[in-house]
Amino acid sequence: MKRFLPLLLCIAFLTLACAGASASAPVSAPETPSATPYEEAVVLITPSPTPVPTPTPEPTPTPEPTPTPTPEPTPEPTPEPEPFVALALPDTLRPKQGFLKAESLPGVVYRKADGAFFAYGTTGGTEPCFYPCDKTGAVALGERPTDVLCAVPAYTPTDKPKRDGLLKIAVYIPTQSVVAFRSEDGEWIQERVMICSTGRTYKMTPRGTFRIYESYEFKRLGSEGHYCCGLYACRFKGAYLLHSVPISYDALGNKELGHRMVYMKKYEQLGKGASDGCVRLTVADAKWIWENAVLNETSVWITDKQGPTPPKPPAVIWEEPYTDKNGFGWDPTDPHPDNPYLLLNTPEPENP
Repeated sequence: MKRFLPLLLCIAFLTLACAGASASAPVSAPETPSATPYEEAVVLITPSPTPVPTPTPEPTPTPEPTPTPTPEPTPEPTPEPEPFVALALPDTLRPKQGFLKAESLPGVVYRKADGAFFAYGTTGGTEPCFYPCDKTGAVALGERPTDVLCAVPAYTPTDKPKRDGLLKIAVYIPTQSVVAFRSEDGEWIQERVMICSTGRTYKMTPRGTFRIYESYEFKRLGSEGHYCCGLYACRFKGAYLLHSVPISYDALGNKELGHRMVYMKKYEQLGKGASDGCVRLTVADAKWIWENAVLNETSVWITDKQGPTPPKPPAVIWEEPYTDKNGFGWDPTDPHPDNPYLLLNTPEPENP
């Protein structure tokens, strides 16, 4: 024991010395590490929240109206066909060439070529015409009118044409009318109806059948002391011609002047006997015959039979530029491009 005592004392001394040193030393706060230069410059910014966009509301679709169903039309009952009512053939018609009247059957005709029968009459009050029928004149219920030409106007010439395509000019003095016929299928078929003026007395215009053998676009007419001019003249017998209403003799040799120098008083006499024997016509009708007539072939038939009622000519305007102060003027029917009457029916051009 004695042997370890010095060692123990030494250890005790050292322990006391260390304890005194620790008590005398000042106590300092623990060091806080200093910030770096970069850390000192940082400014903390609180980010603003990103606004959430308000969603655009979807438009509410307009509901489409439900279409009202179209009601099915109520079918009309099919009318019962009207029965055929037979009529006698009127005096204004005659059977066409190649057709004959059936004996004891008024209004029934038959075609000689094949024996086909046709009855004249009406169904349901319609315009009378011809219907196919049997030999007794009976027409089937619901039968439709025929397209066959069975009859022609009673004033149609009765001579049979030599061939198709011929032109015949018929002048009917009692009605002061002119009809142009064209031959077709062995018959004269009406093509144009015109108004005229023949001789002012009964004997001044010849009757009979003639042929056109000369034609003139502009011609001196009349006799010594009574000369005048005419447009589109066609000679058919000696001094007798078909031509326009007379034109002033002052226009002789000047056809263009002649168009505007028609005697308007004489134009208004169309439909009455007023000439020295020639057949006067409107300019339009005289021109039509002049253009269509074939010399030495086209015939002219002048008769005392009743013809059709002619169309009335257009009225005269008694002032310039239609008529001058001397009573000369334009024929309203003249197709000449300078005729002021043509402008009356021409629409004004529209402004652009």
